[in-house]
Amino acid sequence: MKNILKSYRAACVVLMALIASCTNLDEEIYSQIPSDEFFKTEQDVVMSAGRAYAWMRWQTHLWGAFTVVTNSADEAVTPYRDGGQWYNNKEWVNLHLHDFKVDDPQIYNTYNFCYEGISLCNQVLHQIGMSTIEFASKDQIISEIKILRAYLYYCATDWFGDVPVQTDFTDLTLPPQKTRREVCQFILDEIDQNIGMLDAEPTTDNYGRCTQAMANVLRAKIYLNWEKWFGEARWDDVIDACDKVINTHYILEPDYFTNFCLRNEVSKENIFVIPFDPLDGGVDSFQWTMYCYSLHPNSSQTFGFPGICWNGICALEEFYNSYDDADLRKKSWLAGPQYTASGAPVLNMYGTQLDYRPHISGLWMENPAKDDDGVRCNKWEYGSKIDVNYNMDNDYAVYRYADVLMMKAEALMRKNGGTATQEVLDLVNPIRERAFGNADHNYTTSTLTMDELLAELGREFAWEMHRRNDLIRFNKWTQAWWGKEAKDSYVELFPIPSRIITVNPNIKPTPGYVY
Repeated sequence: MKNILKSYRAACVVLMALIASCTNLDEEIYSQIPSDEFFKTEQDVVMSAGRAYAWMRWQTHLWGAFTVVTNSADEAVTPYRDGGQWYNNKEWVNLHLHDFKVDDPQIYNTYNFCYEGISLCNQVLHQIGMSTIEFASKDQIISEIKILRAYLYYCATDWFGDVPVQTDFTDLTLPPQKTRREVCQFILDEIDQNIGMLDAEPTTDNYGRCTQAMANVLRAKIYLNWEKWFGEARWDDVIDACDKVINTHYILEPDYFTNFCLRNEVSKENIFVIPFDPLDGGVDSFQWTMYCYSLHPNSSQTFGFPGICWNGICALEEFYNSYDDADLRKKSWLAGPQYTASGAPVLNMYGTQLDYRPHISGLWMENPAKDDDGVRCNKWEYGSKIDVNYNMDNDYAVYRYADVLMMKAEALMRKNGGTATQEVLDLVNPIRERAFGNADHNYTTSTLTMDELLAELGREFAWEMHRRNDLIRFNKWTQAWWGKEAKDSYVELFPIPSRIITVNPNIKPTPGYVY
C-alpha cells in the first residue's frame, strides 16, 4: 500500500471536518486550537504535513493547472463538438488559441493551486514551529514542506512570472510582488538551506515526499530556464544538479509504461509523484480521472468501468503524427475503431462505429469537431474498478529520471552551440532504445538537432505538464499551429487573474493583457 496515502486519508478527514465545522458554530474550529495543544504526538505532526502533500492532487484537476498547461500547448486540444459538447463560454478553445482571459476561471484555479498550496505550507510550518513535541524527523519534515513550497513557487513563477512571496503565516499584510529573478533566487536559497535534511535515496517510506533527488531536479529546472528568463546561461549548473541525481539509485524503467501503470509505485524511474488511490474517491477536489477527461462515454464498454466519460481533451493530429509507427510510446494514444470488451463495435452518437481519428475537423461552433475526432489518452492504464466517484489508481509522476537525462543532454547541446556530442547521445539514446525496443532508431550527432530534441521531449513527456515550458524555452510557443495563429510574446505568461489584483493592489497586471 502507498504509505504516504495513510497520512493523505487522515488529512482529508481533517479537511472535511473543517468544512463541516464552518456550518456549525458549536464546533471547535481547528484554526483556533493552539498548536502546542493540537500536536500531542509525532503522528499529529506527520498528519499535518500530509495536508500539504494532499493539496498537490489539485495539480491534476481538470478545472485547473493540468488542463491550462496541457490544453494550451501543441500536444492537446479540447474542441467544441457536435451536440454542444464543451461549449463552456469558449474557455477550453480560448486556451488553445492563446486567447487567455484575465477572468478565466481555470487560470484563476491554476493561480489558486499555487497560492492556496503555499499558504497551507506556511500554516503547517507555523504550527510545527509552535509545537513543543520533539522527535527525530521533525527537522526533516520542516525541510520537506519548505521544498514543497519552493516547488509551488516554481510553478507560480513559471506560469505567471512576477509573483508575490509570503513565508510567514501570521503576517496578514498584503505581500509585495517579486520579480521572477527574486522568486527563483528564493527557491534556490530554500533548496540550499534544506536539501541536506532530506532523504538521499528513495524508499517506501519517502514515496511521494520531497527527497534530495526531487530538490535537485527542481534546481535543474530553474537553471535550465535561466537563459530564457534572464538572458544568462547556467548550463554547468544544470549539469551539476542533474549529475547529483544520476549518481543515485534511479534508473530508466525497461518498460516505458511501468511509469504509468495502475500500480506504478513500483517504478524506479519516478522521482516525485502525486499518489492517488481509488479508496480516496468521492472528494472531487482530489480526483485524478484522466479517463473522464478524454474518453468518449461509450469507451466504458471497452474498459469495463461504469463511470461517465466526458469526451473532451484529445491530441493534436500533428503531434500524434510525430510518433514513428515503431515507437512503442505511440500506444499512449487510443486511435482507430473501438470495440467492446467482447469484441463488438462501440457506437458513437451518429450510430456508427466509434473511430478515434487523428484528424480534428473543427475547433469551434462554426465548424465543430465530430463526436469521435482526435486520438484519446491511453498513457495511464485504466482499471475496471474506477468510476465517476473514484480516483484512478495510477500515481501522477511530476518528475522522472528520463527528465534528468534529457535536461543534462539539452544543457550539453546548448553549451556546444546546439550540436550533439557523444556524451549527449549516451544520455538520449537509452530513452530512444526503450521507445523502439532496439537501437535501430538511435540518434547520431547529425540527426539529433535542437528541433529534434524538442520533438523527442514532446513524445517522451506527452501530457506530463512539460510541453508548455519546453516550447517557450525553445522559442516555439508564440508560433502558429493547428487552429492557432502566431501570437506576441506576452502570452508566454498567463495573466494574473483580475480577482487577485483586486484583492492585492500590490500586484501589477500582467503586461499585454486587457484588464
